Amino acid sequence: MNIDFALTGGYASLNLTLQVETENLPAELAAQIEAKVAEAGFFELLPEALKPKEPGPPDVLTYRISISTPGRSQTVVVNDLTAPEALRPLLGILQDLAWEQRRRAR
Repeated sequence: MNIDFALTGGYASLNLTLQVETENLPAELAAQIEAKVAEAGFFELLPEALKPKEPGPPDVLTYRISISTPGRSQTVVVNDLTAPEALRPLLGILQDLAWEQRRRAR
């Protein structure tokens, strides 16, 4: 599973990205991510229904998640206000991985 994740916005004007192939992650973490993708019904989400219509307050974060598997691919853009509850655990894991990647790059 190929994942491209971006987090932007907030008071700090964050710009955090992550590109990862789950097969390159530890097996337990890869399984956790794949389970969260399934639990969120990621490939059944309707991107246009979730896309923020307005930027929202200055502290709102915007997330872009693109996930590709053999035969399926989808990009969803949500923010703190429009993200479905079922998607939030996946957003948390990807955000943690993106921060970890940024710390290692320094």
